[in-house]
Amino acid sequence: MRATPPGAVEASPGALVRLGSWFRFPALPYTLIGLGVAVFQVSRMVASNRIGLDAFAQDDAYYYFRIAQNIAVGKGSTWDGAHLTNGYHPLWLLALIPFYVVFRGKVAGMIVPKVLAAGLWIVDIVQIRSIARLVGAERTFWIGVLPSAAVAAYALRSPPFNGVETPILLMFLLVSVRMLLVTGLLSGDEPGGTTSMGRVWLTGVAFALVVLSRLDAASVVGIFGLAVLVRMVQRRRGAREVWRTAVALGGPTAIALAVYMALNQALFSSPIPVSGRAKALPGPAGGWPDMKAYFKEGLGVPGPIGPGLAATLVVVLLVLAVWASRQRHEATVERRRMLELSSLVGLAYVAGLLLVVYYDRTSSWKLLSWYYYAATLVLLLGPAAVVAMAIEWWQAHREPAAPAQSTRAAQGRIAVGLGAAALVVVLAAAAGFATRVDARGDEDFFVQSAAIARHLNHTLPRRAVLAMGDRAGVFGYELDRPVVSIEGIVNDTDYLRALEAGRVKRFLQRAGADYYVRSINTAEEANTTPRRDQGGTWAPPPSCGRRAEPLYGIGPKTWFTVCTDDVVFTTGRHDPETLTVWSYPSRSGRP
Repeated sequence: MRATPPGAVEASPGALVRLGSWFRFPALPYTLIGLGVAVFQVSRMVASNRIGLDAFAQDDAYYYFRIAQNIAVGKGSTWDGAHLTNGYHPLWLLALIPFYVVFRGKVAGMIVPKVLAAGLWIVDIVQIRSIARLVGAERTFWIGVLPSAAVAAYALRSPPFNGVETPILLMFLLVSVRMLLVTGLLSGDEPGGTTSMGRVWLTGVAFALVVLSRLDAASVVGIFGLAVLVRMVQRRRGAREVWRTAVALGGPTAIALAVYMALNQALFSSPIPVSGRAKALPGPAGGWPDMKAYFKEGLGVPGPIGPGLAATLVVVLLVLAVWASRQRHEATVERRRMLELSSLVGLAYVAGLLLVVYYDRTSSWKLLSWYYYAATLVLLLGPAAVVAMAIEWWQAHREPAAPAQSTRAAQGRIAVGLGAAALVVVLAAAAGFATRVDARGDEDFFVQSAAIARHLNHTLPRRAVLAMGDRAGVFGYELDRPVVSIEGIVNDTDYLRALEAGRVKRFLQRAGADYYVRSINTAEEANTTPRRDQGGTWAPPPSCGRRAEPLYGIGPKTWFTVCTDDVVFTTGRHDPETLTVWSYPSRSGRP
């Protein structure tokens, strides 16, 4: 190896050299994981038939798609084309708009977010590799990422590819973790110079981007920041240094939220999203339903296991791995960073658990899988840290120690890496094509809603206006008619006031609603249909019934009379996922 001449400056590797390094070990496994999952998800979607495309995003994702499309074509921030709404987290919507300016149409509107999510997944893997290098475990860290990568590829609507804000949120959470490791604020390596404080400010900017990606993620970065300050106090840092760090970590978020709230108040007459306000109307349900779901549902794999249970198992293993790791006495920078990473994983777990408890105790609105993003972060980083520490412990106790491989032998050849990457891409594309979704339109409510909407495009009057609560995302996206949200999550402030005051029907009259739509699982519908009229003595005729909106929560409700004679379309009661369209108001004389 040639030494650098005295006084000479070692040249930094060029872009091609850095790119080539991704096709040599130890970076190669990260490349294969990133490309393999991204190509599989995109190819699987693109290969599916027209109705099958609708199965690849969560229902709420279609609110983002339609609102972003309306903004891109100059119709404003509206879901139904009439009512201005801010019922979304801002950063994901802002990321979609530029693409929708270029790519128009419903098919492009579904494929663009999947491709964007695939790109963000690759960025996630880049961040994970950087974290692995910081903790000195680049050679083994990727092994623990494989389970989460498999789940990300397996599920049609896995967290990194679900179409809502999780893809961009997960990326900035990983950036935040990496920045905290770089600054060393938790491990005790707090740097004190101008450049170091600049890095702390960059960490604060990453925190702000996390919060703008999803507003309630302030809980995660808030706990991260609080842990940093507590650590500094424990190490008896000066009050001035603690104050400067607190301002650097929290200042960008405070500024971002202040600007966000001011703009929302000026544009939408609501400083916070109406979606959050609508979900805050119901009181607590009791019985910890969301906590039970957090532990038993929503992981995206078969079986009664949820993100909460999986994350708990990972944290238990991580604690054991940290305990075993502490038996060694070397206090290298990498070891301190590994302990810091373990602390961050544990803090993310606590933040996610507290958030679910908070929602369970303050609202009866049902939580869905994308609320469990903190557990997703735990499942990405926790197993990787466990595997890395376990392998290190095993190698340290081997007698004799394994001989070190030469750098040339460990890295391999770029040509081999390129061949492996090409093979993974081809296999992932082939697997995606083989597992495509060629839906008939009756497999689940996603494709069912899409098929029905496409049918109604040919049968409903061109100027028809529909009112719909839960599950309006896919249906409203595919329908070429305005769909007024009576859940409230993508409506406006006036609607929330009407809901609280019991004037929803007057609101719908002004909106010109001609039809009422309900898509629901029949088991849930049995729990939301009243047995008697709660406001008077009138009882509907036998051929009529009553339906409550919004579906979720025990807050303000509006009761709709629906009669057999008013049915325009229905899948029939034999179908567990029913979708019915009624003329509105009812011919029975009751709205």
